[in-house]
Amino acid sequence: MDLAVERLYLEARERAEAERWAAAAEDPDLQREVRDVASDLRYAESWPE
Repeated sequence: MDLAVERLYLEARERAEAERWAAAAEDPDLQREVRDVASDLRYAESWPE
């Protein structure tokens, strides 16, 4: 019984996370921020400190 409840919980959590990522992928502010970060790091040889 405990395993079934845990599995349902994990599946629900995974669905919710997938929905958040799908919404984030449509967010123009996030898209702009990702482009800016990618541009800033394009030629970097290491992570900025």
